Amino acid sequence: ARAGVGSMIIIDADVVNPSNKNRQLLALDSNMGKPKAHLMHDRLLDINPSIKVTVIQEFLTQENVDELLSQR
Repeated sequence: ARAGVGSMIIIDADVVNPSNKNRQLLALDSNMGKPKAHLMHDRLLDINPSIKVTVIQEFLTQENVDELLSQR
């Protein structure tokens, strides 16, 4: 977002949990149980309000990668 990226797709179905606290920026007590992809969406817009962020609330697999990316 700070480098001038115009759009980004975030694919992740996971939520923040306590084991993330030592290694992930979004892993705060106030974010426990919240979807990581949506939290990153909000953070990116705070950094760059003009960025287009698409959130796909699913786990990315070899089986669904083509389908998920072709929808965007």
